[in-house]
Amino acid sequence: MALPSARDLVLSTKDLPSPPAVYLSLSRLMGSEHWNAREAAQLIGADPALASRLLRVANSPLFAGPRRIASIDQAVVLLGENEIRSLVLATTVLDRFRDVPDDLASADALRRRALYCGLATAELGTRSAAGLPPDQLFLTGLVFDIGSLVACLRLPEAVREALLAGRVPASGAGPSIECAVTGSRLALIGAELLAHWRLPESVVEPVRFSGVPWEANVQRAGAALVHIASRLSATLVRGADGEAVDLVPDETVTVQAGLADLSMGSVVERVQAGYESLAALIDGTG
Repeated sequence: MALPSARDLVLSTKDLPSPPAVYLSLSRLMGSEHWNAREAAQLIGADPALASRLLRVANSPLFAGPRRIASIDQAVVLLGENEIRSLVLATTVLDRFRDVPDDLASADALRRRALYCGLATAELGTRSAAGLPPDQLFLTGLVFDIGSLVACLRLPEAVREALLAGRVPASGAGPSIECAVTGSRLALIGAELLAHWRLPESVVEPVRFSGVPWEANVQRAGAALVHIASRLSATLVRGADGEAVDLVPDETVTVQAGLADLSMGSVVERVQAGYESLAALIDGTG
């Protein structure tokens, strides 16, 4: 089956996932020379459900630490421009996976893997000598497999063919559905969509090269961190079903990620500890 190019697939499709309107409005506002926290808070507050969820997530240890954030205005001031935009996108992007047809993949497994990967990428980043921002790493890990969502929505027959051929497990916990469908080791569709959303290259390139971080051009540490986190996230999703998987990352990739004396056991503990509470906060049940 001849597949359209990633760019053609993204540009020619009207019903592809799109970033939330609030995120786009914030990006336009923050791209201007003169903006203030009150204006940004008003944009976010126009969606009460999003504002409430954003405050809950902003007060999680991943973002706020010991600080208590009582208002959206305060969140914008304390967290800053990049982190608040990342949070707005992160608190809504997981909902996109609910659109995946049940016969193609487990929407729940895809959502769990995305959140695990976001948390793992951020946690690994705190241990890395690269010094990359945790909010950026969390968002990058969260959207690393967004191309598989596009594949399920726009190329369902190709996904079914990959499933029948055994190139990807139906659980969604194994190799990328996108890469199984396209036959490429690069996450081309996901990267194209994120670029279309106007996310920075510091997010787009690590996603594009998440499967082959050693081929990354500029964002080499970020690509390596997402690579390790994506394998860990697949392990954690499988682990929920009782399947044990090797957690030891390739030494070359570990060095590229800026990680020394990495203890995967402690990373797993931290990620698992943060998963349940953050999942509940994002879903609005915590």
